[in-house]
Amino acid sequence: MIDTVTLYRASDRAVADRFSSFSPDIEVAEAYLDNPGLGGPTVFSYDVVVQPERVLRLHDESRAVAKLDDAVQWSATDDERLEDRFARVYEALEQTRGLAERLSEDYDWITYDDDFPNWENPAPETWVKLSAGKLVGQTMYCKNQDEYKKLKRRLMR
Repeated sequence: MIDTVTLYRASDRAVADRFSSFSPDIEVAEAYLDNPGLGGPTVFSYDVVVQPERVLRLHDESRAVAKLDDAVQWSATDDERLEDRFARVYEALEQTRGLAERLSEDYDWITYDDDFPNWENPAPETWVKLSAGKLVGQTMYCKNQDEYKKLKRRLMR
């Protein structure tokens, strides 16, 4: 079975690489328009074809990192499980060398409940692209007209 999902992302470029983050909620992407160090001045949309069995869903916050441990199936020689070191999925992904690459052997995407932009009910959902290859998004809108003109010039090259 194959599904199509529309995901959004605020960035300074339409091309999204491996390990890029997205949201199925445009309002969450909009919050990243003004998040220094993350996001960017333009919201892009991406229609993504996914195989549900290739999506690792970690939405039970109390067990999310433990589920990540289970999915990775670290060897018995590893002294520490991820859940002993990290409270949040994104921390484990960012700070554990080779984790995303290992997950990409079995999954194309990972989804989890995030804590930005600080919404609690429901928690914002983040999708991280694990598979190789690039996605090219369509411009939804830019924060300001100057940014849009710059983007348009870059895309027309």
